[in-house]
Amino acid sequence: MYPRDGKLYISLFGRIIKNDPVYADPAVFSVTVDTFHAVVTDLVGIQIATVALAAADTFTIVKNTLNMHSHCSRTPPCPDYTTSMKGRSRLSEIELRTFTEEEYHLFFRNYHPDPMMDPSPFRYNREQISRSYAYNHGGYRENYVHLGIFMDGRPVGSFQLKRIDNVRKSCEFGIILQNDDVKNRGIGTAAIRKGMQIAACRYGMRTILGDTMGRNKRMIHVFEKLGFELIETVREAFELPDGRKEDRLVYIKQIAEG
Repeated sequence: MYPRDGKLYISLFGRIIKNDPVYADPAVFSVTVDTFHAVVTDLVGIQIATVALAAADTFTIVKNTLNMHSHCSRTPPCPDYTTSMKGRSRLSEIELRTFTEEEYHLFFRNYHPDPMMDPSPFRYNREQISRSYAYNHGGYRENYVHLGIFMDGRPVGSFQLKRIDNVRKSCEFGIILQNDDVKNRGIGTAAIRKGMQIAACRYGMRTILGDTMGRNKRMIHVFEKLGFELIETVREAFELPDGRKEDRLVYIKQIAEG
């Protein structure tokens, strides 16, 4: 990499980004400072101030970038199809990953169902939760992925990809938040965004569906905010313990180009 004619000339380093340097007969192309900044940000996930880059020794920038990347994942980040880069906050720190069994217990020890969705009381039972963990994480359920939603290292929710269809490249999702302390804070919306990204990048999904009760205005708002389209209303599909019936609203979203 070296400066010339007001531009930066950089050897193609796609394989170097993967910690697999190849230096034989490197192709060369020219980019502006802004373009290089965007490439480093998108592929490596490292923010570099454009002004600093323009003024700095270019060799030092590349060396420092690759040294920093050596501590990162070997897999380049998948493009985020679902959210803008602007306005990121601490919600971007929300992580979706597989529960350990103890994390699963920790989640349910502090779980309180939303009375709007499930008015039945929940009582934590360690034996039952252990059986649930084994069932959901032991490979017994086909075309199903169960992930925990974590914030600051603690479980605050559960996210599922269900009915994964590798032919149609479609699936459904489900989400549960732990209790009222983590609701109305944007955590569920951020988790669904990340879940859609996982569905697209890790499992090759192109379409995702979700549903909710007609009276769940909060979830309807989330669907609308994330660009889902209402495709079906099933009348009185849910029957509550008190005998009342609720409509089932089905939403769909294309999460990646086919």
